[in-house]
Amino acid sequence: MNRLILFLVLLILITGCGVRYIQDTAPEPEEKEEIVEEEPIEEEEVEEEIVEEEPMTCEEWAKSLFPVQWIFRQDVTNDPKLTRNPLLLIEGKWKDDTTIGGSSSTSVKKGAETGENINYYYTKPIFISIQEYGFVYSDKIIDDEGNILGTNAFKIKPVFKVIHDTVKLENNTRNVTLSIRYLSLILKEPNFESCEKVE
Repeated sequence: MNRLILFLVLLILITGCGVRYIQDTAPEPEEKEEIVEEEPIEEEEVEEEIVEEEPMTCEEWAKSLFPVQWIFRQDVTNDPKLTRNPLLLIEGKWKDDTTIGGSSSTSVKKGAETGENINYYYTKPIFISIQEYGFVYSDKIIDDEGNILGTNAFKIKPVFKVIHDTVKLENNTRNVTLSIRYLSLILKEPNFESCEKVE
């Protein structure tokens, strides 16, 4: 009986120690890493500013068609200063290859009147009696279906600056030698009389 009791006591002690040992040596539970979901960063919408070019004014458009150089021709006497013949435009095209109108009634003369500058040439009528003169641009605008939308047109009476003035001896069709003056000018001031453009 005593042995039985002793055996039971020992069994209880051994069992208790084993449980404690297992509890003491059991691995600690792993700490779970908290996964923090990052909120997506909203990209700021960058609105591209579309810069609209302002349409050219009528006069700006007209200036883009001016010839770089204007060449006039004149039959002269031995002294160009004494000649009475008008200076006539011989390079009669705008930049878009449109014919310069008004050249048959328009000439240029060196400044000689009050308010003019003797170093510049001014647009004048060929004859004093001519009222309508000046250099003219005119071009009808037609759409793809053939409809006339209007006319792009302007008229100027420029002031010119001399870049080259020379006299050459040339033979005409009758083999007569003539003195021909060539006057090359650049436009200083356009002096618009009118301007209209189809939009």
